[in-house]
Amino acid sequence: TQSTWGFQAKKMQVNMIELDHAIGYTGEILNSILLHPMQQDYIAISGANIIIGDLSDPHKQRFLKGHDDQVTCIAISHNGKLLASGQRGDNSDVLVWSYDTGKLLYKLSEHDYEITTLDFSHDDRLLISCGNQLDGKLFIWDMSTGYIVTTTTLVPGIYPQSATCARFGGYAKDVKLRATSKYQFAAAGSKRLALWVLDPITGDIKYDMVNTSPIVREFVCLAFSLNNEAYLYAGTTSGDFCVFLVKSKSLICSQAVCSKGINSIVALPGEKVCAGGGDGTLALFSIKEAVCQQIAKIEFLGSINGLCPSPDGIQMLAATEKGFIYRIRTADFSKMLMGETHTKPVLHAVYAVGNNDPERFLTSSCDGSLRLWDANDYSATTRCAILTAGYPLLSLFTDEVILSGWTDGKIRTFRTDNGDPLWNIDNAHKGGVTALDLSHNQKFIVSGGDSGEVRVWEMKTKDLVTNLKEHTARISKVYIFTDDTYALSSGKDRCILCWDLKNERRVTAHTQRMGGINSIAVFNDERLYMSTGQEKKISFWDLRQSTPTSVIATSPIPGEDDELQSISLSKDNKYFTTGGTLGVVRVWDATSQKVIGEAKAHSGCCTSTVFAPDQKQIVSTGTDGLTMIWNLFMTQYLATINFII
Repeated sequence: TQSTWGFQAKKMQVNMIELDHAIGYTGEILNSILLHPMQQDYIAISGANIIIGDLSDPHKQRFLKGHDDQVTCIAISHNGKLLASGQRGDNSDVLVWSYDTGKLLYKLSEHDYEITTLDFSHDDRLLISCGNQLDGKLFIWDMSTGYIVTTTTLVPGIYPQSATCARFGGYAKDVKLRATSKYQFAAAGSKRLALWVLDPITGDIKYDMVNTSPIVREFVCLAFSLNNEAYLYAGTTSGDFCVFLVKSKSLICSQAVCSKGINSIVALPGEKVCAGGGDGTLALFSIKEAVCQQIAKIEFLGSINGLCPSPDGIQMLAATEKGFIYRIRTADFSKMLMGETHTKPVLHAVYAVGNNDPERFLTSSCDGSLRLWDANDYSATTRCAILTAGYPLLSLFTDEVILSGWTDGKIRTFRTDNGDPLWNIDNAHKGGVTALDLSHNQKFIVSGGDSGEVRVWEMKTKDLVTNLKEHTARISKVYIFTDDTYALSSGKDRCILCWDLKNERRVTAHTQRMGGINSIAVFNDERLYMSTGQEKKISFWDLRQSTPTSVIATSPIPGEDDELQSISLSKDNKYFTTGGTLGVVRVWDATSQKVIGEAKAHSGCCTSTVFAPDQKQIVSTGTDGLTMIWNLFMTQYLATINFII
């Protein structure tokens, strides 16, 4: 009977941690966001995951997890029932999902290295996939069976390098412009553009090169016109788009749009075309009788890497490499900000210093920005960005000020309410500021650097008060005790040192047996603390003893080693949470030192985990660019334990 209750308790523990929301998409990948044909949802690439979100309700999200490396392209069928995704890496497969159920229908494993483009035919019967230069293959798949209809090698015979984009264009036409039973599509790459015709019954496939003369361009995006596919629009790296007549396979005109290349192009009803540029330009053109006329133009921050219209052409979604997602009305080109995210690895997350507010947290990212988030609707209430200063490695904030340490060695501060810069400490640490903490009286800062220095700075004057140099490698964490007299520092040199800040001397030293230390967490009594790092263990220490009181594995699974990057205690010290290279977020009972809940969170390394002050949620960040908010069910766990007892 006892074992039965234990088994039931173990089953309940799996549900202790549940994903509530994920913030982030991979904005550097072209066409990484799609608008569902029903216009209620959006689909976004985020690392190795695919996020499906509701445009009107930020609390409604679904996740498709089947890839084990970066997703490189996605496509949605015209009826909205199928979703295809491709990835790079050893398992560069094409996955086809049922959109409604999230069930994996097909796993198409013919490509190697990387999938570069995907597209459904107009009737959703076929799916085209192309590989990168090393793969060099094109496949067309039957979506009713998952079988191959035809395949051909593109590189090097047709394209010297990979096909960068491919788009279906309805049925091929005969000499009288009548639709046949054959499909046509266009594929571009290596300054070449070809129109292809496929017989879906026999699998025969033929192509004709499009005459691009007199211009030479690198084409990166394609779209067929909506009027019987009479025209083919091709965006180029030169900042213009070309209009080709499909019947004659010849160039009829080109139109300059921007200065940094066109990354997205879509056809709209009424012989209109919309192009998004690398300099943030979004322009709408009317094309009549081989003449392009600009109708509207607006500017965005960052390259427009995603552009997806609704089936009726009334609205579009536009996404930029800087993480901004807009909803655009095509009638007047008015725009509305739908949301914003980080687009590169997120390194750090933290709640406010010195208060119990669980509704705001701050993140630091390699995209060069800090964002303060509202946990109620997951909107960014404050944004701080320095475009020419590297990126922030970590940060902390109060109700008035945000403090951050940057890779260029500066400590930067911003206003919490609007993100305006306040003051800097230049040359705080050579090689970057890697650790930071604020005293409880908010009169001084303790910082750590890449070269092993621990430094104390006065907040009012910004002057250096103390330089403590005993570490020989990068500082990973600093912690100021509540009396503001002592501080703890950990480093990649395997050492954890306790400092007397008044007398400017070290008072205790602990050394981990193997490997550098990535993170520490101090208990409320400030005598006990935990450390973790390259040793792939969690060590429990008492400042009064020279050796760890206990050492446990970082994973409860035998033989699984997880190098933890973060360890964080709950406010009452009853639990702690960890995250590491495996991307798994775990919640531990601090007394029993056992895992009581876990979830595969990130497709890359989990860089930080932190409890909300009310202990109802955990925030985790990762190299996949995601910030994840997890709900905790501690009452269920306590009820289970009491029931077993």
